[in-house]
Amino acid sequence: MFPLLQMTYGWKKLVCLGAGMPPGVSRTLNHHNTLLVQASNDGFREFYKDQDLSYYTVDTIKGGNHAGVAHYGPQLFPVKDGEREILLEKQQELTATAVANFLLQKSSVGTI
Repeated sequence: MFPLLQMTYGWKKLVCLGAGMPPGVSRTLNHHNTLLVQASNDGFREFYKDQDLSYYTVDTIKGGNHAGVAHYGPQLFPVKDGEREILLEKQQELTATAVANFLLQKSSVGTI
């Protein structure tokens, strides 16, 4: 279903912005090569509540929401997004920092 996620094209890392992992992801992904950037008020977290994400590096932005990870406007479908409790600019800064730190192998794992 996700051929790029099978690590057959020579890429070394995967960054997912949002609540969880897409279905059918290969177990070749792990803490060292996969980052999930989440937001504590993400309305989509309900869809991923049963996923075991302990296998991956996960950074959760406290007070952020789903749309604020990248900002593409209000998220209303298939569920209403949670309310962001921090400025959009701050959430985007934290997201960019988490991604840069991961790609440069600097530690930033946890709630930021």
